[in-house]
Amino acid sequence: MNNNRISLKCKRCNGTLTVDEGKSILACPYCGAKELIIESDAVTIEKIKADTQKTIEHERLKSEENQQIREEEKEYRKKFTKSKFFKFLTTAATATLIISVLMFALDETLLGIIALLQAICFGASIVMALCLKQEKRFLHFFVAFIGILLVIPMLKACGHVDNSKKYEKINWDILVLGNKIPETSSKKIDIQYNNNESLNIDVYDTSKQDYYKYIQNCKEKGYTIQDDNYSTDTAYEAYNDDGYCVELWYNDSGKYMSVEVTTPTPISDLEWDKHSISAILPNPKSDKGLYKIENDEKTIVIIGNVSADNFIEYLNECIKSGFTVNSEKNDNNYSAYNQTGYNLNLSYNSGNKEMTISLNNPMEFSEITFPSTGVSTILPLPKSTSGSISCNYDWAFSVYIENMSESDYKAYVQECVDAGFVKDSSDYGDSYWADYEKDDDICINISYKGNDVVYIDISGSINKDYSSYKRKVN
Repeated sequence: MNNNRISLKCKRCNGTLTVDEGKSILACPYCGAKELIIESDAVTIEKIKADTQKTIEHERLKSEENQQIREEEKEYRKKFTKSKFFKFLTTAATATLIISVLMFALDETLLGIIALLQAICFGASIVMALCLKQEKRFLHFFVAFIGILLVIPMLKACGHVDNSKKYEKINWDILVLGNKIPETSSKKIDIQYNNNESLNIDVYDTSKQDYYKYIQNCKEKGYTIQDDNYSTDTAYEAYNDDGYCVELWYNDSGKYMSVEVTTPTPISDLEWDKHSISAILPNPKSDKGLYKIENDEKTIVIIGNVSADNFIEYLNECIKSGFTVNSEKNDNNYSAYNQTGYNLNLSYNSGNKEMTISLNNPMEFSEITFPSTGVSTILPLPKSTSGSISCNYDWAFSVYIENMSESDYKAYVQECVDAGFVKDSSDYGDSYWADYEKDDDICINISYKGNDVVYIDISGSINKDYSSYKRKVN
């Protein structure tokens, strides 16, 4: 049924007519009269009503469609803000913005610009995802992808950061030992220390070829005597005839070279017989050297003018004098105890022909009692109660225990394992390290020191109260 019809009156017979609103000529079914329909007020009103109805219906449908779209957009934004991708974008935008600020503050302009562009891309991706219509929403993935791709130039720029610009070109004359080594081609230098005994500098704007050339310059200046030919692709160490030592390292990623030069040991007459060490060790052949440390616990002496043969001869004399207990020997090093508990360590440097003698005095042991409170209460008690306590707090305890053989040491380590010291453990044969499984702030180190001495150390956090820890009574 067509609803778009209007009612009219026939002008001849006054009959009521019904006609489609779109017709322009009407024939009366009662009298047959035909006439042109001239739009009357009634017709106009009826047309307006019909148009209005259509408009209202159209707007209603359009409103319902818009409402559905709004609901869909609202649901999408809700899901997006809870998605992992949104979290990634917000985190990345924040991080790159912070990086950008830091890089500009450090005067790394290129890195700052790249990081800022990344922050803009990630931020724009968020805005686009929340604001663009559905058919254009894919663009926010594209913008985010650009931000991710900017990581590539960022990494490349990091590899070419010029650290040297933090340092001014220096006058070589300000280096106290500068006359002992060749000048570097680059004067962009960071001075680590500069005194009468040693000089250490980092030289920037230095290529690998510059580094190799500098090694050659050092050799030409007399630094050719090496300790066991110590040299690698990125490190070089050598002495000259006067005993000065130069050490070089090259950092390929930073494009800089470290240079260190040290003065010879200031040796003089030893007067060996006037020192207590002479009662324990044989007299070395050379009478020139330096007493570096001499106290109640140890003596360290550097002996100069020692040939490789002299070192071997002296080592053998020490062995004959009784230093054979728990001995260890490798290359130019030797360590051992004697029967009375003295610990000897010998080392030889063929580069400067120096022998270092380190003699540790015997420890004084006495009957000890392990604490009844604190972290040490979770340790098993060792079989020996004769020891020397070096540290005793609720949060830390360490002690040297005598009369503990290597087998006793291994048995005690197993007791510690059984007691719960198993987390992140490391066993090196003569030392054991581990965290406590019930509290990884608490850790132990058990070491066999040789000569039937075991070192026990346990520590927790200095900020914790361990006074409630009490030893269980067997």
